[in-house]
Amino acid sequence: MPETKQIIINTGPVLAIIAAFGNLKVLSYLYERVIVPYEVCQEVLAGGSSGFGIFEFNEADFLIKRKVPTRNTAVFTELSGFRGKFGYSNCAG
Repeated sequence: MPETKQIIINTGPVLAIIAAFGNLKVLSYLYERVIVPYEVCQEVLAGGSSGFGIFEFNEADFLIKRKVPTRNTAVFTELSGFRGKFGYSNCAG
């Protein structure tokens, strides 16, 4: 099991995990927090309602999906536990 309890995930690993396992549940077993940057949400959802992995991505309700564009400093602030002004939601809506 990884020593870290939280990660920020990119589009490639999201799609690769869906391709390998058919869902993203493995991430919930490995990490307490899985942060998905806004830009990654947009890339995954770019395929429209029938694109590869979109259903599985939307079903993974444990993901912390950012609803605002990421700034480099915001990402590091997130990992330090500060949630302050940064918004979260399901990117699909």
